[in-house]
Amino acid sequence: MSVKLSAYVWDGCASAGIKGTKLLILARLADFSSDEGISWPSVDTIARQIGAGRSTVITAVGELERDGWLTRKERRQASAVVPTSTR
Repeated sequence: MSVKLSAYVWDGCASAGIKGTKLLILARLADFSSDEGISWPSVDTIARQIGAGRSTVITAVGELERDGWLTRKERRQASAVVPTSTR
């Protein structure tokens, strides 16, 4: 877990008014993140841990990516989610 990234998520989300599912997803990604900001949890893991449906997580991650809060990088077997720290 990256403490720096976790603090960034809570402070950034509070400042930007991000709540609910998107906040929970970003917080879980921060918990899974390395100090470099790379996070590899599956959609199913996030959905199970925050109590949301798979499609809800996919939609929210897409919106967070579109809004510049994270970047997805494809891997051969899975995709990584890299929270964007430019906000």
